[in-house]
Amino acid sequence: MPPITFIHLEETDSTNTYLKSYPRDPAQPYIAVMADYQTAGRGQRGNTWHSARGQNLLCSIRHHPTFLRPQQQFILSQLIALTITDGLSELLPDADEHLRIKWPNDIYWDDRKLCGILIEYELSATSIEQAIIGFGINVNQTDFDPAPGDTTLRLPSQGVLGSTFRPTSLRLIAAQTPPTTPNPSPLTFDIPALFHAITEHYVQSVATLQSSIVNAVGDLESAATDSLVNLQTAYVRRLYRLGVPARYRDAQGDFTATLEGVNPDGTLRLRDNLNALRSYPFKEVAYIL
Repeated sequence: MPPITFIHLEETDSTNTYLKSYPRDPAQPYIAVMADYQTAGRGQRGNTWHSARGQNLLCSIRHHPTFLRPQQQFILSQLIALTITDGLSELLPDADEHLRIKWPNDIYWDDRKLCGILIEYELSATSIEQAIIGFGINVNQTDFDPAPGDTTLRLPSQGVLGSTFRPTSLRLIAAQTPPTTPNPSPLTFDIPALFHAITEHYVQSVATLQSSIVNAVGDLESAATDSLVNLQTAYVRRLYRLGVPARYRDAQGDFTATLEGVNPDGTLRLRDNLNALRSYPFKEVAYIL
């Protein structure tokens, strides 16, 4: 596994912003920073992310996946979402039934948000030169008043579309879920240990994917395709509301549809109640919860 430089900060404005200005060093291919508190934490769509000091995992990972093309950005989104669901599944009972990825990469426990992810890229004409993978996991916080960020969806063609959510945390889930072992997990979770485990799992996943694409023997294109298809299959299997009729909202209004999956570029596929297939890029459709 490539070397990882771990950094722990008591406070910063945003872990993503911190890594944008962190010096580049070829000897440090992966930089992972965790903060106890963010004064200007950011979520998707330009929203702020609020978190109680020292109670949640607030972190970012920077690396340089130049083996991927600019149009393959969604691959990293899938990788980090699966990495986090895998890591949290080891801590929570019955995770296979309750833990889901809400497209494109929020992590939900039933209908409650557990984790948000913000990815920022630097692109060249031929590759992804840099990716900063920021994520916040609600760990030990139990009071979410007011609820953190990500409360609205804005579309260019139509003002503000409501997309409110209800948060939860590992501690709340553990307290409300019957233990499956004689010695259940403690209610207080080890945040640094979770940070290291998820970061190492993600780095290993990227290295494995890179090896399958770059160092394949024989038909390189076929080997790369197989790896990416397997990744997308695993991601789709975890999707929130997969195969379930539910309410959504786009620029034309509310509608009922069944989520069928995602395309390789990350667009969402919905089948509406008139049997028409609808495809949406990120930011152009909202879940009605």
